[in-house]
Amino acid sequence: MPKRALYDVIRYLVAAALACGLGACGSPATSVSATIQKDAKASSADLAADAPAQVADAVEATAAVLPADASAVAYVAADATASQAEAADAAEEVEDAGNAADSAVDATKPPPPTYATGTFVNVWPQVGIALPVIAADKGKMLEAWSSAGLFADLDKDGVLDYVVLDGDSHAYWGRGLSPWKWYDAPLLTSKEPGLTSLAVTDEDGDGYPEIILGGGKIYFMVRTKSETYVDQSKERGFELSLQAKAQHVSTADLDSDGLLDVLVAEYSCTATSHLRGFVNQGNHTYADETLSLGIGHYSSFWFALPVDLDADRQIDLLVGHEGCPPAKGNVHLQNKGLDASPRFMFQDLPPVFVAPSPKGGTPMGAAVADMNGDGLLDIVASDVGLHDLYAMGTTVEQAKADPSLALKYDNGANHLLLAQADGSYQENGILAGLAWGVSQTGQAMTGWSMGLFDYDGDGWIDVFVSNSENFSKMLLADEGGMRPVLFRNLDGEHYVEVSEQYGLPVMRSGRSLSLADVDGDGDLDLFAGGQGEQPALYRNDLQAPNTWLQVQLRGHTSNVWGIGARIELVTDVRTLVAPVTGQGPTQTSNLPTVHFGIPASWNVQQLIVHWPSGYDQVLVAPATGKLLVIDEPALVTVSSRWVNSGELSAKVQVTAQAYSKSAKPQQGVATTIELSTGAKGSWAGPTTCDSSGLCSRTWLPPKNGWGADRIAVTLGTLALSVRPTIRFDKLY
Repeated sequence: MPKRALYDVIRYLVAAALACGLGACGSPATSVSATIQKDAKASSADLAADAPAQVADAVEATAAVLPADASAVAYVAADATASQAEAADAAEEVEDAGNAADSAVDATKPPPPTYATGTFVNVWPQVGIALPVIAADKGKMLEAWSSAGLFADLDKDGVLDYVVLDGDSHAYWGRGLSPWKWYDAPLLTSKEPGLTSLAVTDEDGDGYPEIILGGGKIYFMVRTKSETYVDQSKERGFELSLQAKAQHVSTADLDSDGLLDVLVAEYSCTATSHLRGFVNQGNHTYADETLSLGIGHYSSFWFALPVDLDADRQIDLLVGHEGCPPAKGNVHLQNKGLDASPRFMFQDLPPVFVAPSPKGGTPMGAAVADMNGDGLLDIVASDVGLHDLYAMGTTVEQAKADPSLALKYDNGANHLLLAQADGSYQENGILAGLAWGVSQTGQAMTGWSMGLFDYDGDGWIDVFVSNSENFSKMLLADEGGMRPVLFRNLDGEHYVEVSEQYGLPVMRSGRSLSLADVDGDGDLDLFAGGQGEQPALYRNDLQAPNTWLQVQLRGHTSNVWGIGARIELVTDVRTLVAPVTGQGPTQTSNLPTVHFGIPASWNVQQLIVHWPSGYDQVLVAPATGKLLVIDEPALVTVSSRWVNSGELSAKVQVTAQAYSKSAKPQQGVATTIELSTGAKGSWAGPTTCDSSGLCSRTWLPPKNGWGADRIAVTLGTLALSVRPTIRFDKLY
């Protein structure tokens, strides 16, 4: 029909309405006015030859879709004739109607991507160490691993230090002298190449973190009195040979006893690799309790993220597998509780990872946050690329428009798994706009690490993806063709790419990613590893109309970093929810510091910490624009976690104290201190309480026995979900 311009108005508006119904309102698209202007000018000759009645029919259809602009449409109908001049006028009026439609649509959209001004600036060439650049050895089919790094205050001077790996066999540490100034020094040179993963922990809670490095073995680097680091892996219990490369290392309280343990994900693409859990024994040693924890399933593990997914105050594991056999897919290992055996079980129904195709995707990294503001923790995972889409000749735009295509091929794109109230997850990656397109060289990019943070402080969690080549592309000499991508979260459901707008390079390859407020100015900076090139340290130089709040936890009954806690920041607009976890696959991790971006117009009412111990702590109207350090009250303490059995003088004093939500001691609370089922030790007398409500009891070890007793404490209606463990003799 020759009235093409008017029908284009109708077609666009109907498509927009359908897209809104599918949850795609606000997605980037050509504006109504631009579409009308282009097609109206091209169709003016056709409109002149058309009958006024046909124009009137099209106008009537337009009015049905856009009743708000009925007056403009009626004016178009009255003025339309068969002449070319009048038809041109009609086209102009249709354009005006389209502009009015644009204004109406724009009025309902969230703020544009220019909410924050400024850029991210790569300062690593000025402040960091020059690492050896490791390229793929195509003759030997050797893969070039990305460099990796993290930031932590290793010497308690208030300035962040860094630890960085070159992706081969060298580790370095930089002692922070002041923000953006470090003294660089070697940390370790391994005897074999493949030093690829790192994390930090604080095994005894003294505030001086230990450094864990992973490769063909585990290196446990301990600070000495001379302020250097030495490997004490053998002395600490990590001397067992790994079955495969330690691809990812992380820190969490795996057995809920209040001490930080070490989790290792092994990767080899063979039937010999599995997860390993090294449990902190409380005496500066660790025991390999992989089998008792129930995590010794053989598979090629790429990452293992410890996080409390189901809000039961027990650490669960979100696990990613390489696609090579044996592979169980991308799974949720659910913590079944303190007295379950084994502790962790594969969770099949409802599945955490909904595989929309038989392949199910191959995420290389994942992170967890409340992405849509409903209070539930969602999962964002990077994938190896849009290979299925491109292989089928399907574009990202077509997949967005056709939900069946999006679900069919979403396994090749970034995954946005939105948590549902019934415990299931809904895949929304492509429809939300998180597919990352192609590189500057036209390749479907390979996603590795995900960084979830509110870069512009608008109250929505944004997504940074570190992209690099996969192994086959590296062997084809395509190194350097990828690029990092930053997605702005517009409204909790839709995302738009803003990478180049904020200064990110159009060509750069790297796998690992870590986040930290390096200079203490309230926003998060990014360290991105380099693959075949130097790493990058992106200083956040953005400005936006917001404030912020950072929270660090110091546990006393829970683990020292409060990993596994959940923090709620209650405002007059909505509640921001964040997990406390050191997430940061691939290869590295972050310190468990929680960062909230807060629009300046929001009023903060209270902050609630749901500690792993079961205690809920409430702070009323906390001040913003600062780093807030929150101490958990010592609900239960033990004088020793390790004793030699058979010595009658070996006694352990257990004390318990109830506190209010405002962290004030409570008197008159009924308190019990008991042993869990199967204990071998015994009590010397009943529980005694003084006038302040502090209760205590003395534990005696069994004579010539060995094992571990759990202490179960009840404070009124609160039964603690962290049970301190007293060990006697050596269990292994």
